[in-house]
Amino acid sequence: MATSLDTSNFLAKLFGSPTSSGNLNLPGATAESAEALIEFLKHNAQHNHVYFSSDKRQHNHVMDHLFAAYGLGASPALLKEIYASHARYEQPIKSSPQEITDETFFQHLGDEKFYGAYLVYFCDYLLSHSPTEAIQKFILAEEFNYADPNCNDPNMLARYWAGILHPHIHLGYGIEFGVLQQVAEGLAMTAVHHPHQGMSEVDLFAASPEDRKTIREINAVILNFDLPSASFTSTLASKNFFGLVAALLSDDSLSQGSLGLKGGPPLGDYGVTLRGAGLRIAGHVSAWFDAWMDGVPAEKVESQIALMVEDVLLTVTAWFAVAGWGKRSPDQVMHNSFISMHFVTSSMFIPNLVLANSRHCTTLDPPLPLRSRVMLLRGFVNQCAHWYVAMGRAPIPIAEFYAATDGAFVYSNAPAPETRGSAQRNMGTLTQTERYSSPASTWARIWPSIIAHPNEHLVKLIRSLGAFSQMYGGRGKGFYAGPYPEATAADGTLFVRAAALTMEKMGWVAEGEPTRVWEFTSYVPLPKMGAGFGPSPGGPPA
Repeated sequence: MATSLDTSNFLAKLFGSPTSSGNLNLPGATAESAEALIEFLKHNAQHNHVYFSSDKRQHNHVMDHLFAAYGLGASPALLKEIYASHARYEQPIKSSPQEITDETFFQHLGDEKFYGAYLVYFCDYLLSHSPTEAIQKFILAEEFNYADPNCNDPNMLARYWAGILHPHIHLGYGIEFGVLQQVAEGLAMTAVHHPHQGMSEVDLFAASPEDRKTIREINAVILNFDLPSASFTSTLASKNFFGLVAALLSDDSLSQGSLGLKGGPPLGDYGVTLRGAGLRIAGHVSAWFDAWMDGVPAEKVESQIALMVEDVLLTVTAWFAVAGWGKRSPDQVMHNSFISMHFVTSSMFIPNLVLANSRHCTTLDPPLPLRSRVMLLRGFVNQCAHWYVAMGRAPIPIAEFYAATDGAFVYSNAPAPETRGSAQRNMGTLTQTERYSSPASTWARIWPSIIAHPNEHLVKLIRSLGAFSQMYGGRGKGFYAGPYPEATAADGTLFVRAAALTMEKMGWVAEGEPTRVWEFTSYVPLPKMGAGFGPSPGGPPA
């Protein structure tokens, strides 16, 4: 079979230059770097499968890495180096057994052998339809989610969140940067994903009839809600920052013991959690949404949704960084969870998809209908909440975290280079002969190490935190006060603290430090076993 995809009919039309340099507004993108980006994306689309390992369903990350590096100001040479570093392990794309048409669309969902055929199908669709129309139809429409009285449903929305949110991440980069081909690949990735979290030959949450029923029941909670109407008269919008954190931590039925979580790599515990507490977690998400919308007049819904999006970005950052700091072992600066890191990376695209308009990022034009945008927001929050509970529902000690990350985690300079003589700077009637010693924002120290870091997950994570810091870094203490008592200590520096702490763990490579790895286990203590037992320190590059 062929090892390249015939894309001649749509490559030129769907692979135009990026229409945006991304949510993080840094200088550095040039015409030459945009041309190099598109060249490598084209080559990848024609030659590489969306999985680099079909058996284990491990995802091809080269596209995401290229977009993130481009947004950080990568040169054409650096983009080439990044692409080459991924090429050595990619799986070639092959011709599918048959083409995908409107008539055969539902017959091959979840089958990675049909990735190429689904990609061609979605490319053809996007030649004459907008990304908004594609998402509304293939991800959110009822006929693409519910079709079978026995619950053997298409479940495209569940597939979209599966695989630790990777189809959403993949499509999200296409929306963020305005590259239609990437949107098509994200839709094709969605189609060949299972509607659950299985990522190995033995799926850890097998789609039995009972499990399919559970997925449908959870969706019924998440996708059914009321929006404010003109009859609402209150002018005082509710603020429910960290409200979901408070609700999940106060529910004893979600404890490790109540659910029977086993610890170690958390994929198995995700299935346990979905079966044992899926509806309860979905209920908490629904109550969180209702608390935000309580008493909001219809004309203020969009501004309230913007605050909800801010709350989501805060919450997933806390689930990664604050929980990870609190659960560190004595020899660690943090437990940098491979799973919860994906919460932050994937939340980067929530503003693009959910907000009707924003001064911070490019949003869908036209936007999705309000109900559809809320469906995506609730679905994303529900998915992350399930993972958080499955990993052991770690405490979120914000005040202690802030006390531990004051100073250099917020303001710091890179180590000073050796000086060559005394440089002078003419300042009118004054001459400054030494550099200022006071530190700047730690972000200035972070960028040189992150653009050169070989770990693509870290590049994407830190870039996301940087964008959130641009959006909300000016929030002062007290702004996030709400139902979670610890929230009074939080402010807009949460994101730079999270980024700096992660760099301490993963390595300041521009300063000569070695690279380090993620933690692939959950927060649940493993039972004591004899020597030689327990999880290996490594893990899959999902």
